[in-house]
Amino acid sequence: MTVRRPTTARAGPWVLLLAMLPPILLAACSGGAAAERAVAAVEAFDPADPSTIVRLNEIYRQGEDVVAALAPLLEHGDRDRRWAAVYLAGLLTDTAAEAETLRGALADPDPVIRIIAAGSLAGLGRVDALRVLVDGLGVDAPLFPHPNANLPASDLALETLTFYTGQEFSDPGAWRAWLSQTLDRLTWNGEAYDEG
Repeated sequence: MTVRRPTTARAGPWVLLLAMLPPILLAACSGGAAAERAVAAVEAFDPADPSTIVRLNEIYRQGEDVVAALAPLLEHGDRDRRWAAVYLAGLLTDTAAEAETLRGALADPDPVIRIIAAGSLAGLGRVDALRVLVDGLGVDAPLFPHPNANLPASDLALETLTFYTGQEFSDPGAWRAWLSQTLDRLTWNGEAYDEG
């Protein structure tokens, strides 16, 4: 079993993501083998049942290597399964192979799922994720599909962009202008983007 913990840079907006949840959704739970538990938790995810996101958060806290097992669920026909898969995979992705697995979610039909995937990939130096985050600045849909957690997905997009780029723009147009002027020059230093 491989147990991984996020680095300080990777923990940035993802700590915020977890902090946005109501405390009841962060309680602990237990289960069996890591990959089987992860797949079962995603398949059982129900936005109306807080215990199902509790299971996802517990799997994240264990830090086990389950992203590959979640790959088929990132393309599931049900939006809630895809949300749960990208949420958990996004929190745990920390290798190039896992980033490649998560990359397909950048084209998901649901903008919230795209933003969650982009938030994770931006923290791994994937410049293509920045465009998805900038596009997500106008998404008012709730980040979490739970009635007590109605923070807009655009908040994660903005926090992630600000955290990893060091830029602080007040509107999506300014972000688009900055990205179009700097995209070809941006480099990843392992913790943030630099304008080369």
